Amino acid sequence: MNVITTDLDGNGQADVVVNFGPPYGLWVLMNNQSWVKLHELSPVSITTTRLDDNAKQDLVIDFGPSYGIWEWMNNQSWMKLHDLSAKQIVASPDSLL
Repeated sequence: MNVITTDLDGNGQADVVVNFGPPYGLWVLMNNQSWVKLHELSPVSITTTRLDDNAKQDLVIDFGPSYGIWEWMNNQSWMKLHDLSAKQIVASPDSLL
């Protein structure tokens, strides 16, 4: 199981992202209030970074060799970044400022 905290909605409160593993998938506890299912697949690895110029953190997720690397952008949509799986995913400290 993977657990990370990040501010997905940009309101200043940390959200908890949890990989519960198969068959439960990826969930987020938004603002310590409600659970929201992000994806039915269980990721290999998760990191966060700011990929654009707003206050919202974005998730970068490796779903493994069958599905590749995806991002959960601005807490609203999935976008595929690459067909291949990564050996490791890290975020640059500069992207967290």
